Amino acid sequence: MIEDTFNRVAAVFAGYPDLFGPVPEVLFKEKPRQKLTKTMVRSWLEGKSLPSTIAGADISPYLLDSLIHQSLKPFLIRHSQVLTRLVNKETWRRSSCFVWGGRSDIGYLEKKVGARWRMCSRCDTEWHFQRLKCSNCDNQDSKLLSSFSDDEVIYRLYVCDKCHTYLKVIDLRNAKTEIFLPLERLLTLDM
Repeated sequence: MIEDTFNRVAAVFAGYPDLFGPVPEVLFKEKPRQKLTKTMVRSWLEGKSLPSTIAGADISPYLLDSLIHQSLKPFLIRHSQVLTRLVNKETWRRSSCFVWGGRSDIGYLEKKVGARWRMCSRCDTEWHFQRLKCSNCDNQDSKLLSSFSDDEVIYRLYVCDKCHTYLKVIDLRNAKTEIFLPLERLLTLDM
């Protein structure tokens, strides 16, 4: 099932070589060697280096990372929907997701009180996080933390000068329409 999803994702990515690089032709043969291996998936989940070949063909590690991510995402989301019931996400304050260990790539300030929530880049699990703390390295030095926003103060960018990372955050208190966070990842690519 994951292999079928991998094949479909590879076919979509092949239509955008300028974004991801060329997808190796071997991935589109009817009976190629095994493409997505357990070792690759394990390496991806553990944040280890990925191979530079797949089914005997050269592939960009960035492309392979993206293919694996998008192929596993529906399965990770489904599992996280069950597993999140076992954890009190109100008290989780770590930088990585409590389900699949992913980092957040987007967050939001909730509509009622402006509490800061993050969303896992792997499984879309949400968890509460301190506002005055780097979402990557846990830095709390206010001199090394800054934020920027658009004119309407809907889109914010929290930046850490210690680890040189950022987190995109949507301020739902100022949003005039409904926000679908997974879609906002694409709509805010220019940030």
